[in-house]
Amino acid sequence: MFILGEEINNEINKVKEFIKKLDEINKIIKKNITINNSDEEIYICSFKEFKYLIFKKFEYDIYGRIICSINQIISKILNYKNDKDEIKIYSSIKKDLKKMSSFLKLLESLTEQNKNSYRLVLSYDNDKKICFGIYCIDASFGMKKFMEIKPYSVIFTSGTISIDMLENLLQIKFYKTMNNKHIINKNQFLMNIIENHSVLNYRFNHYHRNDKNQINYLGIDINNLAKSVKKGGILVFFKSYDYLKKCHDIWKYNNIFSDIKENKTIIYDLKYIYKNIEDNIKEAKSNNNILLFTVYRGKNSEGINFKDDEARMVICVGIPYPNLSDLKIKLKLNFLEKRYEENKSGYDSVTWYEEEASVAVNQALGRLLRHKDDYGIMICFGVDFKNYSLFSK
Repeated sequence: MFILGEEINNEINKVKEFIKKLDEINKIIKKNITINNSDEEIYICSFKEFKYLIFKKFEYDIYGRIICSINQIISKILNYKNDKDEIKIYSSIKKDLKKMSSFLKLLESLTEQNKNSYRLVLSYDNDKKICFGIYCIDASFGMKKFMEIKPYSVIFTSGTISIDMLENLLQIKFYKTMNNKHIINKNQFLMNIIENHSVLNYRFNHYHRNDKNQINYLGIDINNLAKSVKKGGILVFFKSYDYLKKCHDIWKYNNIFSDIKENKTIIYDLKYIYKNIEDNIKEAKSNNNILLFTVYRGKNSEGINFKDDEARMVICVGIPYPNLSDLKIKLKLNFLEKRYEENKSGYDSVTWYEEEASVAVNQALGRLLRHKDDYGIMICFGVDFKNYSLFSK
């Protein structure tokens, strides 16, 4: 087993050597083929250019050798059964090697025929260390590959994503579709849009996010709404953690929610306040008295069930359009617009952008009604909701 351990160390050193080369790659990209240079110092190159940098700028093919030798070592570890103690020692290493092997195989699979489906992104992490990743911007490529194995049947189900969106993004036509009516009757929920507070209209776009008066009035209105819910929890969804933190700081300073703390457990989904946020939410849910301030597209809006009295009101603050400064969103929008211009069909970038916001709002509102006998109140803050197509779906 000592020989096997030595082989593993050798391969790990090769991987380290490969990663070190990224610094040299980055210098070349900065100097010669920088395509995008944002404030976060993110550099993008096509896979063809990256492949050239790896194979042409360096004399040896460490990339290919790592894939081959790592898989051989993993095979040896899996087949080695003589010493259980040593197997335990190498089990964690085996997982890391498998991850590296899978990643390198993925790089290898990105050939010229599907280069438009992926973007290779080089960036710096918080410690200013260079790292790289692969963004899939065209899910239809993976779907086409999947369909090549000729599955007997494929079933898609969703409570928020439209059939049209799935067909357009996956570039397939469903053989049969079914769109069921909602199991909840109209008399089981109340929906209302709050557009303004006396002197101002509620707008939660980039230009109004620092408006302290709006944040104050928002807190006052949420406070009044919370008082009206004598029994049951309340969920409040924000567009981002930054805006949630800004609201929290102002409301704390103005002591806006001090008068309802006796009846509600107020929790802000901010890690610097609650280290064990999930435990706090779980405890508050069990008492049916939670007032939770959280965000769209997070665990609380899509991954946690708030049934019955755990949630009797959901409040949505603004429409959560994707962040245009996010590199992934930029790449996706550019790809969709280019494909739409070429084919004159499918989803254009604007349609996809609005649909993404619609899905996020649907997911958040969906925390309220969890079964056929559930009921509650939905409140949406913002003038943008007035003419929003979400409520017709």
